[in-house]
Amino acid sequence: MKRALFLVGMLVFASACTTEEITNEETANEPILVETNSVKQMNLTDELELTGQATPGVTIPLTAPSPLKVREINVEVGSTVEKGDLIAALDDTTARENVNQLTNAVTELESAVRQAKELSSQAEKSAQELKKLEGELNASLERSKELLNQLDSKEVTAVDVLKESLEVTIKQAQLSQAAAQVPSMSNGNVTQLETQLSETKASLNQARDVLNATTIESPINGIVSQINTEENATAAPGTPLAVVVNLNPVVAAFQVNSFQITQLNKDQDVKITFDGVSETFDGKLNAIPPTANEQTSSFLVEIPMPNNDLAVKGGMKATAVIQTDVIENAIVIPKDSVIYGEENTYVYIPQGEKVKKVTVELGAESNDNIQVTSGLSKGDQVITKGKDRLNDSSEIQVKK
Repeated sequence: MKRALFLVGMLVFASACTTEEITNEETANEPILVETNSVKQMNLTDELELTGQATPGVTIPLTAPSPLKVREINVEVGSTVEKGDLIAALDDTTARENVNQLTNAVTELESAVRQAKELSSQAEKSAQELKKLEGELNASLERSKELLNQLDSKEVTAVDVLKESLEVTIKQAQLSQAAAQVPSMSNGNVTQLETQLSETKASLNQARDVLNATTIESPINGIVSQINTEENATAAPGTPLAVVVNLNPVVAAFQVNSFQITQLNKDQDVKITFDGVSETFDGKLNAIPPTANEQTSSFLVEIPMPNNDLAVKGGMKATAVIQTDVIENAIVIPKDSVIYGEENTYVYIPQGEKVKKVTVELGAESNDNIQVTSGLSKGDQVITKGKDRLNDSSEIQVKK
């Protein structure tokens, strides 16, 4: 029994080997089925493809003026807001107290300035009155001296001298009384009070700004893209409480290297697509950046476009295709006919049932075609499908 099983196994093994050898031999002798395409002459558009992402047309972070407690959050991520809508409210107790205190201080200083100005005006009038009285006193003294000098003459009597002396005494009394009533306020005091008033008003304006900032409102029509706090938490001034964006227009942003930037020009037309969005958008290069980013050594190219239905979201992958040149009467072949070797680039062309390897030099690309600058002529046939199985000795059959 064992001998019979051994013989059967040997027969199966021999049969399998013979079948495989026959199959391999038949396959090796069969021509390789290939497909071909013609070398064409046509106008070829050279295109540059860029990869980037969609960014909002406007992005505004909303921050707190100081570390304040968040009293209320009125929106959520994705909320549509209009300019002036309440985003969040902060604790305004301290800010309101500061405004009230400074308002009272301004009122008191304004009253003090008015009083100082009135006193200063009275002082000026009193000074003028003193000057007048002083002139009159000096005149009386002069007349009194003259009368004393003329006392021996018949024209001046002792009564006249006494009378003028009395006049001098009255003027001195009036001058002393007026001097005692002169207000002590000077123009310097008024100026000092006015300076204090101006400084306090500036502090009041700042306090009002802080108070107003405790009510966080949307500065634009847009969408809330971030909320970085919660109610009863303390807002950190360096971190945005929320971010509001406007996605219409949306901006397609691309980082471009030094070679690519040389192919771009202002007002070039651009075709842009976004992952997840079926529509193709038409854009235009409005500006070419003159300098690269110092950190990345790349140039930021931004292309705004309408986004009326908001189908494009911030962060979506964007692909831009830009026509950089048009090559007239270019010799072109399908890209899938090209084989990239270690040392050169080549194609296979059919010659009856055989093939010939032809080295080619390539140029611009466009869609499925690529320019051949040397090696082929219009009307030549190149092998597109089955090329990877070929070598110089291969036999082929061209698929009809």
